[in-house]
Amino acid sequence: MTVSTAYAIPGRGTFFTAPKNTPLPTGGIAAFTLLGTAPADWDNFGHTSEENTPELSVDGGDATALGSWLQANLYTIYETTTWSLTGNSIQLDKVTLKKIYNGWDTADGKGVVVPAAKRGQELALVMLASHDSGKFGLYIPNVNFTYGDAPAVDRETFMEVPFSATFQAADESVIPLSPDGEPGLFEIYGPEAFVSGS
Repeated sequence: MTVSTAYAIPGRGTFFTAPKNTPLPTGGIAAFTLLGTAPADWDNFGHTSEENTPELSVDGGDATALGSWLQANLYTIYETTTWSLTGNSIQLDKVTLKKIYNGWDTADGKGVVVPAAKRGQELALVMLASHDSGKFGLYIPNVNFTYGDAPAVDRETFMEVPFSATFQAADESVIPLSPDGEPGLFEIYGPEAFVSGS
């Protein structure tokens, strides 16, 4: 492997949402920009917290080594993993609040009703981080999207509404199967993917 300068500092970023299993646009991940017009079929999720930046997590994946009487550590198996992403929206318009809470209009049409039972919705999600050092992106075709913890009130900063996205199996029409026929979960893109001609 050669040494590369393909690194990125996630200085600024945003999310884009679309219906479940929406493919990337013709221009691929490079079609997404922080402040430009969102590609067709995609919506820019808008402002999220600068202080409480998005957080990716993976649960599971622990290794178990199996051995034989003849030889220790003959084979290793891994526990199933669950990937998720959390963030905090500071954009409190009706469109954003409806998406986070999977809610509906109030009687006067000015607010959003939060359901009594927590209900997620299935969406496609793109996360874009950008800095003059380079860009970084994730394409997750199928997430279960809902609210996270209750909003916290802090008189010194923006009101934040937590949200979470649990990654779910992607359709093979949007993420190709591995050479062995294994399905993919999400796609990850480094700075080279955002350079024209690469």
